[in-house]
Amino acid sequence: MVNYSSYLFGTIPFMDQIFHPPDSPLAAQWVLWPQQVRGWQAYDHNLRASGAEFYQLGGDFYAVEIPERAPFGRWMSERGEFRIYAQPEQALTVRVAYSRPRQADAGAADWVGLQATYDGARITGERQFITENEHETQWQETFNIAAEAVHILPGTLEITATTRQPHEIGDPRNLSIFIADVQILKDGAMLPFNDAPLPRPLPVSMAYRWSWDAMFWFYDPAVARPFDVWPWYVWTSGLPLPQARAFIFIYGGVLLTGFLASLVWFTRTFNAAISH
Repeated sequence: MVNYSSYLFGTIPFMDQIFHPPDSPLAAQWVLWPQQVRGWQAYDHNLRASGAEFYQLGGDFYAVEIPERAPFGRWMSERGEFRIYAQPEQALTVRVAYSRPRQADAGAADWVGLQATYDGARITGERQFITENEHETQWQETFNIAAEAVHILPGTLEITATTRQPHEIGDPRNLSIFIADVQILKDGAMLPFNDAPLPRPLPVSMAYRWSWDAMFWFYDPAVARPFDVWPWYVWTSGLPLPQARAFIFIYGGVLLTGFLASLVWFTRTFNAAISH
């Protein structure tokens, strides 16, 4: 039923899968299937079907420290992701307001800013120095993404920054920037944040049509698919549900028509053969 390969790439050590019978792939169905069903039931399918536009967070964000600024008011480690569920071919603007510890750099002039990619393609932000004090420097960076670069839903903006461990205050975390606020606009309209559980989309775009990440997406145990059949992969690929439904219906209809036509041809051929 479920994809055995997702078990091989799961959390069970490979040697245990070979030498420990309860952890063997032969027992995987009884382990994977209830997990996949629970994961599938947890997804907010109504949100996907609604066609609403919003964004979600991913990557290395720490817990919110200033509740009134949620979902921000938090530290980022080396990498942060913004998964933007907005219809393709519309321009995006992303503004990131953040602070950087004074101890992390020799001075404001030494801070090189954030590095960013959108769907794997490098983009350059406009960095603006806001102010500084004895503890931090404050910045705002704006990333403008042209409509012709927005191909898939959701698109992924990834930002990275150099990290440090603030040993002087006994904090063991690797910290880069403290994000005060983020604004994501589509053609000037603000997109809201939404943290509803959704399947991780297939990581492809018009610019990057295939990759190792895309290949391993089919085996990712974190993407719940109770059955190892192609409609479930289409459903979780990141396509808006109306398009996913239409594709499944049309393609499934073609396959069913072909199967029925083959069955009729085989039956007639078989009957003709035995009648002679």
